[in-house]
Amino acid sequence: MLITNNSWLFNKKIFRWKEAQEMEFMNVRYIVNPIAGKGQGLIYGKNITDYYDKRNRPNPVAYTTESGSNSGFELGKKFALEGIKRIGVLGGDGTLNGVQNGIIASRVSFEARPAIGIIPLGTGNNASKNAKFLRIDSAHGIEKAINAVENGAITSIDLGKLIWNGREQYFVTVVSGGFDAVITKTAAELREKNQTSKIKSYFSAATKEINSGFSSYRIKLKTPEFSIKEDLILIAILNGKTYGGNFKICPKAKLTDGILDTCKIRNFRRFKKIKSFITLFLALFGWHPIVPEVKLGKIVSLTLSSENKIPCEIDGEVLAPEELANEYRIDVVPSAAKFIVSSSRR
Repeated sequence: MLITNNSWLFNKKIFRWKEAQEMEFMNVRYIVNPIAGKGQGLIYGKNITDYYDKRNRPNPVAYTTESGSNSGFELGKKFALEGIKRIGVLGGDGTLNGVQNGIIASRVSFEARPAIGIIPLGTGNNASKNAKFLRIDSAHGIEKAINAVENGAITSIDLGKLIWNGREQYFVTVVSGGFDAVITKTAAELREKNQTSKIKSYFSAATKEINSGFSSYRIKLKTPEFSIKEDLILIAILNGKTYGGNFKICPKAKLTDGILDTCKIRNFRRFKKIKSFITLFLALFGWHPIVPEVKLGKIVSLTLSSENKIPCEIDGEVLAPEELANEYRIDVVPSAAKFIVSSSRR
């Protein structure tokens, strides 16, 4: 009789362990861009699958496609609606942006939204560079990364929102318009052609555009406090300090202050090429505000408008020509996104 009772208790413990494992699976998914990191995404995705297979747990990995039901946007939306609590995102800023927008589009309450764990595999990885405490490092082994996704503390950060042509899209890091959007597009083309790093391709693209001559844009900037028209080379609105790989565009920006930071560069009237190269170099260290034409600011809402359509990029993804607009509105959305903290210290 005692053996039977012990056997019953043992089976009950096994049942509870399996139940706990199933509940854990129900709360965690991984969205993987298979081509991120020159194919590293596919390798990491398989490693995560193997990890769960060895523990007799269902495969939590979903691979993204460029569009359709397996895009980052659709997978983020799907998992939010399914009640998933944690999502590990393996990819770059574009993948992260798609997943985050999908989560918000699900319209689940903030409390019910999944928290994202960033395992960066992209070329820029600006989101994780802007807050290292959000970066889940896979260099020390996939098991540690999985443990961080499953058990890491959760915090909230601000998002920005871009509204144009009757559309809206949230951004984690940056929206920029003008010269920078042109460079971003050229840099992506050079990177794909020559397989170079982001910073090298960005400098090459900037050099190409500067040498070929570039236009300024007559833009009206309107906030609740002021309205002004200026000839601008570029205007960037940031949630964090850096973008473009390593450029410290808004050195004092914070992801949690309920404010977006801006950097605008007025047209260089004299010594255009020389000043452009100097400003580009100084931006690597956050020293570019010493250039008179560079001005930093802070906003909660900003509308940009121009007679001509303004080139625009959002989290590293350049809008197609048919998507461009003459007017864009950018708003901060405080504490709008949940992220998994990779360390106990921020």
